[in-house]
Amino acid sequence: MFELFSRSRYAIEHFKKEPKGPSIAFVTEKEKALLDFVVEKCREDFSLERFKSAYQYYSRDLILATEDALRAFIVVFMVTKKASSFGKALVVGSLKYVLYDILNESKAILSPSVYQEMIDNLSKAPPYMVLYAFMKYFKRWPDQVITVMEWESEETRAAFSRYMMEHHPEKDREYAANEVDQWVKRFIINKMSQKLQ
Repeated sequence: MFELFSRSRYAIEHFKKEPKGPSIAFVTEKEKALLDFVVEKCREDFSLERFKSAYQYYSRDLILATEDALRAFIVVFMVTKKASSFGKALVVGSLKYVLYDILNESKAILSPSVYQEMIDNLSKAPPYMVLYAFMKYFKRWPDQVITVMEWESEETRAAFSRYMMEHHPEKDREYAANEVDQWVKRFIINKMSQKLQ
């Protein structure tokens, strides 16, 4: 949690509307909740290796994970538009600033046909945009993460379902949640198992 909340996007200058970045007390509370959850998960068959693996898995932020994957997707898309330098600049800029905001603001500078094509192509990308929008709806500053631990909770799933119903009634709520689950399975679990080998 300390690593997650020390990222540059939490710096005061990037959030002029917000009074301050995350406090030590806030981050400590998040870390304690994660540790308690992981200890409970490992209680029946505890080992340090199992604890470490579970901690890494459940502490993973789905916002950052899908954002990283979407960056690669954007570079490939921009290469097809013969704008690879623009794609790289977009990706590098989004390391400090929020990719969600950059993509939404790009509507003002991209031609309508290119913007629409990019948005249409995002449906094949990791579910970052819908997760980020949900996180902004569901959480209050500075809690701008959705960990795997949180995603698997019934409260978060119910809130996601309500969010989809209110803000994206044209989309299948079950399908959207399953898409996130599939992404977690395919990318996060596979990546972690490679690290542990």
